[in-house]
Amino acid sequence: MYQLPKLRLNSTRDLYHSLKTRSKIINFLIYGFIYWIEESVIDYKIKSSIDVALIRYEAELPDLPERPWEPPEITETYEDPEMPLPTLRASYKWAEKETENPD
Repeated sequence: MYQLPKLRLNSTRDLYHSLKTRSKIINFLIYGFIYWIEESVIDYKIKSSIDVALIRYEAELPDLPERPWEPPEITETYEDPEMPLPTLRASYKWAEKETENPD
């Protein structure tokens, strides 16, 4: 036979027992409403704690640079007069790491 899911929080169990009546149908409706509220509260607490943890983690991260890399310099040259298409060359400015002198 189908069983009702159990209430997980003691406060919701106490609330259900205080609202319990003699009618099984009304008890079923009260139980369902309390179970729905309990699930909503638990989901809200989980989502809010994850959001707070993410905000704290992002606050500890260093700031990202405004421009992390330089775009390439593209040059066009027309080397062959018979071919109307240009020759494209890209040159990159590589960023060198600043290293400390071991001396």
